[in-house]
Amino acid sequence: AMRVLVLEGVTTFALAMKGRYPFCLATEYLPDATMREKFFPVPHLDATAMDVPDQSFDVCVSNDVLEHVPSIDAMLSETLRVLKPGGVMLATFPFYAANDEGVVRSRIEDGEVCYVLEPEYHGDPVRGEGVLVFEIPGWDIIPRARAAGFADACIVTTMSHAAGITAGDFAFIMHLYARKP
Repeated sequence: AMRVLVLEGVTTFALAMKGRYPFCLATEYLPDATMREKFFPVPHLDATAMDVPDQSFDVCVSNDVLEHVPSIDAMLSETLRVLKPGGVMLATFPFYAANDEGVVRSRIEDGEVCYVLEPEYHGDPVRGEGVLVFEIPGWDIIPRARAAGFADACIVTTMSHAAGITAGDFAFIMHLYARKP
Protein backbone atom coordinates (compact mmCIF):
# COMPACT_ATOMS: atom_id res chain seq x y z
CA ALA A 1 0.00 0.00 0.00
CA MET A 2 1.19 3.48 -0.84
CA ARG A 3 2.53 5.49 2.10
CA VAL A 4 1.92 9.23 1.77
CA LEU A 5 3.28 12.11 3.84
CA VAL A 6 1.24 15.31 3.65
CA LEU A 7 2.83 18.37 5.24
CA GLU A 8 -0.54 19.77 6.29
CA GLY A 9 -3.04 18.19 8.60
CA VAL A 10 -6.20 20.26 8.98
CA THR A 11 -7.09 21.24 5.41
CA THR A 12 -9.72 19.76 3.14
CA PHE A 13 -6.89 18.42 0.99
CA ALA A 14 -5.30 16.62 3.96
CA LEU A 15 -8.61 15.08 4.94
CA ALA A 16 -9.21 13.93 1.35
CA MET A 17 -5.74 12.35 1.20
CA LYS A 18 -6.31 10.56 4.52
CA GLY A 19 -9.63 9.26 3.17
CA ARG A 20 -8.03 8.05 -0.07
CA TYR A 21 -4.80 6.58 1.30
CA PRO A 22 -5.06 4.45 4.46
CA PHE A 23 -1.33 4.90 5.11
CA CYS A 24 -1.32 8.70 4.95
CA LEU A 25 0.37 10.78 7.62
CA ALA A 26 -1.05 14.33 7.55
CA THR A 27 0.94 16.65 9.83
CA GLU A 28 1.27 20.26 10.95
CA TYR A 29 4.12 22.30 12.38
CA LEU A 30 3.02 22.57 16.02
CA PRO A 31 6.15 23.63 17.92
CA ASP A 32 4.74 23.97 21.44
CA ALA A 33 2.57 21.95 23.83
CA THR A 34 -0.35 24.40 23.62
CA MET A 35 -0.51 24.07 19.83
CA ARG A 36 -0.15 20.28 19.99
CA GLU A 37 -2.99 20.04 22.50
CA LYS A 38 -5.22 22.38 20.49
CA PHE A 39 -4.81 20.36 17.28
CA PHE A 40 -4.64 16.87 18.79
CA PRO A 41 -4.68 14.24 17.22
CA VAL A 42 -2.88 15.92 14.30
CA PRO A 43 0.82 15.12 14.79
CA HIS A 44 3.57 17.73 14.90
CA LEU A 45 6.27 17.49 12.25
CA ASP A 46 9.12 19.89 11.52
CA ALA A 47 9.77 19.59 7.77
CA THR A 48 13.46 20.39 8.30
CA ALA A 49 13.97 17.70 10.98
CA MET A 50 11.33 15.00 10.54
CA ASP A 51 10.88 12.57 13.38
CA VAL A 52 10.16 9.58 11.12
CA PRO A 53 12.36 6.67 10.01
CA ASP A 54 14.39 6.73 6.80
CA GLN A 55 12.61 5.55 3.64
CA SER A 56 9.12 5.62 5.18
CA PHE A 57 7.07 7.14 2.36
CA ASP A 58 6.36 6.71 -1.35
CA VAL A 59 5.14 10.28 -1.80
CA CYS A 60 5.56 13.57 0.08
CA VAL A 61 3.11 16.37 -0.72
CA SER A 62 3.95 19.88 0.38
CA ASN A 63 1.36 22.53 -0.47
CA ASP A 64 2.60 26.06 0.23
CA VAL A 65 5.00 24.99 2.98
CA LEU A 66 8.42 25.34 1.34
CA GLU A 67 8.48 29.13 1.58
CA HIS A 68 7.79 28.99 5.33
CA VAL A 69 10.71 26.82 6.45
CA PRO A 70 13.90 28.55 7.58
CA SER A 71 15.99 26.29 5.31
CA ILE A 72 14.61 25.02 2.02
CA ASP A 73 17.77 22.95 1.56
CA ALA A 74 17.26 21.22 4.93
CA MET A 75 13.64 20.45 3.98
CA LEU A 76 14.71 19.01 0.63
CA SER A 77 17.33 16.81 2.32
CA GLU A 78 14.88 15.62 4.98
CA THR A 79 12.24 14.87 2.38
CA LEU A 80 14.74 12.84 0.38
CA ARG A 81 15.72 10.94 3.55
CA VAL A 82 12.14 9.89 4.39
CA LEU A 83 11.24 8.88 0.83
CA LYS A 84 11.68 5.32 -0.36
CA PRO A 85 13.82 4.75 -3.47
CA GLY A 86 11.74 5.94 -6.42
CA GLY A 87 9.63 8.09 -4.08
CA VAL A 88 8.31 11.43 -5.27
CA MET A 89 8.08 14.89 -3.75
CA LEU A 90 5.35 17.18 -5.06
CA ALA A 91 5.50 20.74 -3.78
CA THR A 92 3.52 23.86 -4.58
CA PHE A 93 4.82 27.25 -3.44
CA PRO A 94 4.98 30.86 -4.54
CA PHE A 95 7.54 30.95 -7.32
CA TYR A 96 9.50 33.80 -8.87
CA ALA A 97 9.50 32.58 -12.47
CA ALA A 98 11.46 35.67 -13.57
CA ASN A 99 14.27 35.02 -11.04
CA ASP A 100 17.20 32.65 -11.40
CA GLU A 101 17.55 32.65 -7.60
CA GLY A 102 15.05 32.70 -4.79
CA VAL A 103 14.42 35.81 -2.73
CA VAL A 104 15.34 35.45 0.94
CA ARG A 105 12.95 37.52 3.06
CA SER A 106 13.90 36.26 6.53
CA ARG A 107 16.45 33.93 8.10
CA ILE A 108 17.39 32.48 11.45
CA GLU A 109 20.63 33.84 12.93
CA ASP A 110 21.81 32.82 16.39
CA GLY A 111 18.38 31.34 17.08
CA GLU A 112 16.55 34.59 16.28
CA VAL A 113 14.52 35.63 13.24
CA CYS A 114 16.34 38.24 11.17
CA TYR A 115 14.32 40.14 8.58
CA VAL A 116 16.19 40.69 5.32
CA LEU A 117 13.15 42.35 3.71
CA GLU A 118 9.85 43.60 5.09
CA PRO A 119 8.24 40.63 6.90
CA GLU A 120 5.68 38.80 4.78
CA TYR A 121 3.05 36.45 6.19
CA HIS A 122 0.76 34.07 4.34
CA GLY A 123 -2.55 32.63 5.46
CA ASP A 124 -2.40 29.49 7.57
CA PRO A 125 -5.22 27.20 8.73
CA VAL A 126 -3.44 26.74 12.09
CA ARG A 127 -2.28 30.28 12.87
CA GLY A 128 -4.86 32.97 12.23
CA GLU A 129 -2.19 35.67 12.04
CA GLY A 130 -0.48 33.79 9.22
CA VAL A 131 2.98 32.30 9.00
CA LEU A 132 6.27 34.04 8.19
CA VAL A 133 7.84 33.67 4.75
CA PHE A 134 11.55 32.89 4.78
CA GLU A 135 12.24 32.49 1.05
CA ILE A 136 10.32 32.55 -2.22
CA PRO A 137 12.11 30.16 -4.61
CA GLY A 138 13.24 31.00 -8.12
CA TRP A 139 14.55 28.66 -10.81
CA ASP A 140 17.42 27.67 -8.51
CA ILE A 141 14.98 25.34 -6.74
CA ILE A 142 15.70 22.73 -9.44
CA PRO A 143 19.50 22.53 -8.94
CA ARG A 144 18.95 22.76 -5.18
CA ALA A 145 16.64 19.72 -5.30
CA ARG A 146 19.21 17.89 -7.41
CA ALA A 147 22.01 18.88 -4.99
CA ALA A 148 19.93 17.36 -2.18
CA GLY A 149 19.97 14.09 -4.15
CA PHE A 150 16.71 14.17 -6.12
CA ALA A 151 16.61 13.00 -9.75
CA ASP A 152 14.24 14.32 -12.40
CA ALA A 153 13.69 17.57 -10.47
CA CYS A 154 11.64 19.95 -12.58
CA ILE A 155 8.91 22.55 -12.43
CA VAL A 156 5.61 21.23 -13.79
CA THR A 157 2.53 23.26 -14.61
CA THR A 158 -0.97 21.97 -14.07
CA MET A 159 -4.09 23.36 -15.71
CA SER A 160 -7.51 21.77 -15.45
CA HIS A 161 -10.86 23.03 -16.67
CA ALA A 162 -12.55 20.32 -14.59
CA ALA A 163 -10.77 21.48 -11.41
CA GLY A 164 -11.25 25.17 -12.20
CA ILE A 165 -7.53 25.86 -12.58
CA THR A 166 -7.92 28.16 -15.56
CA ALA A 167 -8.27 31.77 -14.42
CA GLY A 168 -7.62 34.25 -11.64
CA ASP A 169 -4.16 35.50 -10.78
CA PHE A 170 -2.66 32.37 -12.32
CA ALA A 171 -4.08 30.28 -15.15
CA PHE A 172 -2.15 27.27 -13.86
CA ILE A 173 -0.42 25.89 -10.80
CA MET A 174 3.35 25.43 -10.85
CA HIS A 175 4.87 22.77 -8.64
CA LEU A 176 8.18 21.07 -8.05
CA TYR A 177 8.30 17.42 -9.02
CA ALA A 178 11.37 15.60 -7.71
CA ARG A 179 12.00 11.84 -7.63
CA LYS A 180 14.39 9.98 -5.36
CA PRO A 181 16.67 7.71 -7.38
